[in-house]
Amino acid sequence: MQESKFITVRDLTVRFESRERTVNAIDNVSISLNRNDRIAVVGESGAGKTTLARCLVGLTRPTSGSILFNGKDIHRGRHSDRKLFRKSVQVIFQDPYDAMNPKQNILDYLSMPLRFLVGNMGRQELRNKCAELLDSVGLQEDLLNKYPHQLSGGQKQRVAIGRALASDPEFLIADEPTSMLDASAAAGILNLLKRLADDREMGYAIVTHNMGVASYTADKILVMYSGKIVEQRGTDALISSPMHPYSSVLLQHAPRSIGVMFESGTAKSNRTGSEPAEVDPWSLSGCRYRKLCDRAISVCEQAFPPLLDTGKEGRVACYNPLKYGQK
Repeated sequence: MQESKFITVRDLTVRFESRERTVNAIDNVSISLNRNDRIAVVGESGAGKTTLARCLVGLTRPTSGSILFNGKDIHRGRHSDRKLFRKSVQVIFQDPYDAMNPKQNILDYLSMPLRFLVGNMGRQELRNKCAELLDSVGLQEDLLNKYPHQLSGGQKQRVAIGRALASDPEFLIADEPTSMLDASAAAGILNLLKRLADDREMGYAIVTHNMGVASYTADKILVMYSGKIVEQRGTDALISSPMHPYSSVLLQHAPRSIGVMFESGTAKSNRTGSEPAEVDPWSLSGCRYRKLCDRAISVCEQAFPPLLDTGKEGRVACYNPLKYGQK
């Protein structure tokens, strides 16, 4: 049975302005997500992936364009529709400690969304429900009386995931959920997200700079560069034969054992010796990646390439893409 699209992003643009310049952190992006999708949004710092994630959960309003949940704009319409969206789509932040009140114990932290969603609950009933949430993420009930500073990084991230599960969501948006953890804790978090998706028939989108994390967790990868999606394809196809030169560079700089690599580290651009060490992509006309690309041709200076179907169940934005099997 074909899934209906339940999150649809149409021509999304998010513009940030300063005295020096104007930057489209998200530049005319359109995507569709199914309930059970497992996707990864990959790119270097500044690619716009976190801004996209914040838009998807309603924390950042777009400058233009729209985000539809079950066909209804998440920033407009009836209060009941917006409340259903907030219940159905939850976010996991990069640093769970920043989201926690250091003066609140874990019981208080987990109780807040339950009080909002369920309403009046007895004290013991509330504690039992919080204990269930901890158990679902592999933690013991005795943590309920502890405070954030008494937990390890991995434990805090699991508690944050447990809180996101309080509303029984259909979809999770995880913004760099492992970047602040060591390799062992990161592996545990990724395996937890995969298990929860299986057990709860839930989808997720993981924002990451790490192609290893993307390949391990996602069925589809969206590669972003300077606010644009430059490649969108199935994970196996993209990993084995990337078509956009930037995707190829990200893979070249990823740890070698794809599928089991969780080390953090930002991929470097494929710069030649004749190019400047730093290039401001927003200052360029045409393709924003062309100054760092060894496949640039004259048309790349004229306009950013459209995101076109590849004929292989994906899309790529490149005038001179890599061919299958080309490295």
